[in-house]
Amino acid sequence: RDALYNSRSSTRFTALKTFHSPIKTSYEIECEKAHHEKYRQANEEL
Repeated sequence: RDALYNSRSSTRFTALKTFHSPIKTSYEIECEKAHHEKYRQANEEL
């Protein structure tokens, strides 16, 4: 019974992570964009 409960809660946790993932991905994309922008400016200065 405990094993069944644990597997069920872990699936719910995975679903929760998947639900939040689009928000995180767009945030990560913004971070990457800013990082690339910084990198590009540094290259132009060199």
